[in-house]
Amino acid sequence: MMRDPNGLLVELQTGIAELTTSEKWTQYLDVQSRFYSYSPNNVMLIQLQNPYATRVAGYQGVASTRPSGDGPGDGATNPRPDEVQAG
Repeated sequence: MMRDPNGLLVELQTGIAELTTSEKWTQYLDVQSRFYSYSPNNVMLIQLQNPYATRVAGYQGVASTRPSGDGPGDGATNPRPDEVQAG
């Protein structure tokens, strides 16, 4: 059973009009304008995490901002194997 092509066209036009006038679409375009070199999927992930983001850091950038845990005052530390006494 075939559907009426004119009805399908009207549904398609209505759907496109709703999509392009929705607030979510406007927000997506706003984020996309700031991250134009990123893929649509990555832009959606950025938008989900922080729709007001202006910069993102890769793994290395994030890792360099976290404490390494190597020095004093870096939080809980585990003893090195040569520091553990047999018990």
